[in-house]
Amino acid sequence: MVRDVNVQAGRCTHTRGNRTNHPTETLTTSPLGLACRLASSDEKLACQSAALLLACGAFDPEQSLFRYAFCQHHLNLAGLLLTWQSTRTVSPDTLSNAGLQVNLSHKRLDRHYVPRALWLLRRGPLTEWVLCDCARLRTHSHSDSCGESNPLARGLSHSFVGYPITRILLSHCGLQVFPWCLLADLPNLEELDVSWNRLGDIPLDPPQLVNSSLDRDRSVEVWAPKLIYLDMSHNHLVWLPSWFFACTDKQPNRLAYSRATTSDHQAVPFRCRSVTPDSRARCIQFAPQLTHFMLSHNQLYKLPGDVWSSRNLRFLDLSWNLLNSLPLPDEMQDACFTEESAYRAQSSLSVSLTNLVSISL
Repeated sequence: MVRDVNVQAGRCTHTRGNRTNHPTETLTTSPLGLACRLASSDEKLACQSAALLLACGAFDPEQSLFRYAFCQHHLNLAGLLLTWQSTRTVSPDTLSNAGLQVNLSHKRLDRHYVPRALWLLRRGPLTEWVLCDCARLRTHSHSDSCGESNPLARGLSHSFVGYPITRILLSHCGLQVFPWCLLADLPNLEELDVSWNRLGDIPLDPPQLVNSSLDRDRSVEVWAPKLIYLDMSHNHLVWLPSWFFACTDKQPNRLAYSRATTSDHQAVPFRCRSVTPDSRARCIQFAPQLTHFMLSHNQLYKLPGDVWSSRNLRFLDLSWNLLNSLPLPDEMQDACFTEESAYRAQSSLSVSLTNLVSISL
């Protein structure tokens, strides 16, 4: 069945002659592509047809159909092609820790497929696709249990309907922008994997998300309140902002930073403010419950001094970076008046912080 629904049709050369292939002509060479072409006249029918084919094993390996649907503004169809059968249960044997896992790894989500602005849009199509995918799984689970005579099975299904999204995998997706909208729209998120991407620039200040017309709450004061595990390894990070580790008072409107080059040819970010007259400082928190932070295989050459301010951080992986030294905590900086005493304090840093955080270098 899987082979049949993915068979490619032959070329109709007698009508095309020597013309070059049009990009949309590839949509007519597979059953799934033909279903996507229906979206121009009836998107609901196209989604129903595509769902049947996907359930039988059809796939879009190059994501050309996803890109076509997205560019044609068939957002429901695009979300179906992106997230179909991507949701799995987490900890099914433990109801207290149960949640939903969304596995979008090895999807093409770079800026050529998903524009940069969509990662900064609250309640936009990206989070809508994820939530709809989970709603489909809940609906299927609930309908499957309706025919069960076992009351225990029905009870488990009803409790499953309320499971939150607790884990999202986005590794090997070609990401160049951190998925801020997921942190803002999914407050129950506990684990986020964005490893093996091309993340390079983290805003100097917390980004101000663009809100949809249905969202009037224009501020995000606590990013990812339940996040405990964040994997950003194997990316292109060169530095991290201080607000990643400590609650900080920031102005809500600040432009993105630009870069200057130092004598040792290392890029150093500097601030470029633009604060509106009616803006007010507010306390920003990022992942206050974070315990594991994976940053290996990046290009980090410097860490902010606030890295020691996180109260719950227990493991920080900094291996395979460009770090020559670690910053001193504020209490140690006040006690260091000479270069020699600063060197001794920095050497004893790992010993004094043994009970606070485990560092992998």
